[in-house]
Amino acid sequence: MRDVLAACRKNPAQKFKAIQDFSKDLFKQKALKDWGVIIESEPIEIGSQILPMPVMELANGRTANIDANSLKNLPIQKPCEALTYQRWAIVYEKRHFNQANQLF
Repeated sequence: MRDVLAACRKNPAQKFKAIQDFSKDLFKQKALKDWGVIIESEPIEIGSQILPMPVMELANGRTANIDANSLKNLPIQKPCEALTYQRWAIVYEKRHFNQANQLF
C-alpha cells in the first residue's frame, strides 16, 4: 500500500508538469480545431489571500475563535424554553384567502 501511495504522491512541480502534458494531448484533438476552440497552453496565475479566522460572539459578551476543534469546546448553555401562545394570527393578502383558510 505504501508503494502505491508513494507512486501517487507528487510535489507541485510534478503536478504542474502532469497538467501540462495532459493539456498538450487535449489541445491536439481534432474536435477542438473543428469547432474553433482555442485554449491557452500556459495556465494563468490567480492571486488569493487567507481569510482571518471567524469569531463568534457569545451571549455573555465574550468572543471565541471558530475552527473545527473549538466548536466542540464551546460552553453550552441551557437553551431558552419555548413560550406557549394561546392566540396567534396569520396575515395574508386577499388573493391568498383560500390558501389561508385551508390552514385551519
